[in-house]
Amino acid sequence: MVKFRIYPAHQALWLVKQLLPKFVHHHIEMACALLDTCGRFLYRLPSSHRRTKVYLEVMLRKKTALHMDQRYATMIENAYYYCNPPEAQKQVRFF
Repeated sequence: MVKFRIYPAHQALWLVKQLLPKFVHHHIEMACALLDTCGRFLYRLPSSHRRTKVYLEVMLRKKTALHMDQRYATMIENAYYYCNPPEAQKQVRFF
């Protein structure tokens, strides 16, 4: 709904912000599910890019600091790399 601008981007980011202070179990799942569905849109949208980037970095810091289950760590990494994929390297073929 965020991608189609039915639900405002700032409210979606507010939801992520509310989930971050108590970042355990179902809060991790909800934040990752939200970012999996509209995170890339929020990251690329100029008005919400900075806040999305900060929240993604906070999630990564909490992942390393809290020593959580491997399942949750993988969910966080997937959400991060979905929103901010690494630069693709050009493959040059020599014939």
